[in-house]
Amino acid sequence: MVRRRKKIDQKKRYDRIRKVVDDGVKLNNGLFALTVTDAAKYPEQYDTLLLNSTYLSESIAVRMRKLAIDLGSVQKHKLLENAAKIQRIRIVWKDGILTVVIPSLLPKRQQRTISAFLLDPLYYTLHEFCEKEKFQKFRECVVCFIHVYDEKLSISRIRDYDNMMMKPVLDTVAAFVMTDDTGQLCRQYQTSVLGNSDRTEIMVMEPKRFLLWLREQEK
Repeated sequence: MVRRRKKIDQKKRYDRIRKVVDDGVKLNNGLFALTVTDAAKYPEQYDTLLLNSTYLSESIAVRMRKLAIDLGSVQKHKLLENAAKIQRIRIVWKDGILTVVIPSLLPKRQQRTISAFLLDPLYYTLHEFCEKEKFQKFRECVVCFIHVYDEKLSISRIRDYDNMMMKPVLDTVAAFVMTDDTGQLCRQYQTSVLGNSDRTEIMVMEPKRFLLWLREQEK
């Protein structure tokens, strides 16, 4: 079924596309600056350029998704299906533990546009998984956030937990796998570790399973 295009004033259409074009120019300039900046001599400046380019590219992706939905005849679930594949979000259900693997670190709390870049595909992936597996929600559970940092990079990248965008991610996961994420029924545990790549693992399990899992991690 082909979705009808929305009727949008031509000037509004142009203005929205123009904003993406302007961001594209900024991204191009930022990437060029990266190619001519000596990372060894100016590490802080290089990191700033790198992060700004990353955030801008993610913002552009979110805007382009919305443009494709609002200005074209593209169905939203098709866009999110493709976004989930590109981001390589995975969900594993094994031995009573549900694991959501996001192949990146969580963004900072203030970056709302970037949160949409992650949360929309995450929502789609969870919805598809629960529909397919007929997943029964946890009534009581422990949620474990494991922030894995690439061991080949500087340990100074390890951030404080309160600077990470965890609540929106937890709310998205909870909507599909928990009856309620109130503190009375849901407990939280988090840790930071070094690994072979950046990623975030979110594990949900029954409280009685948590102590056994924790012992396994300590070994």
